[in-house]
Amino acid sequence: MDIRLNIIQVLTPAFGVLYFYCGILTENAKRNWFIGIRTPWTLSNERVWEKYALFFIAIPVILIPK
Repeated sequence: MDIRLNIIQVLTPAFGVLYFYCGILTENAKRNWFIGIRTPWTLSNERVWEKYALFFIAIPVILIPK
């Protein structure tokens, strides 16, 4: 049985799922020093943290090829 497997066709969806999962983790993360966008502005203000988290969650939606 000779099965040929194209690694690009396997890894592309796998990385897409991983990227999506990381976006979900970032969305649900509270302000901290380990996960998310850690700048002085985001760490000092909860509203700014949530705004940047939502912005970076939207990036995969924009970058998904149609």
